[in-house]
Amino acid sequence: MAMIAAYAVLLRPLGFLPTSFLFLLIMTKALSGRSWFFCLWTSVVTLAAIYLVFRIVFAVLMPEGIVPEGQIIAWFRKLLSGGR
Repeated sequence: MAMIAAYAVLLRPLGFLPTSFLFLLIMTKALSGRSWFFCLWTSVVTLAAIYLVFRIVFAVLMPEGIVPEGQIIAWFRKLLSGGR
């Protein structure tokens, strides 16, 4: 319950990506008891899948926070379009 409350509080100031990564990392470590490498890897892969499905496929707007997601996506689109 405390982790969900912390997630809700930190979502607006930090944004979706860092808050979700921290949540997944800490909860994976706490609930699985596996190595930090496993927890880190699992968190990154899970967050990437969630981000791709909701942000790219369904175009759901998520709190940006400290990571400039809009600028990163615009840079990738420009890169993939050949710089036009």
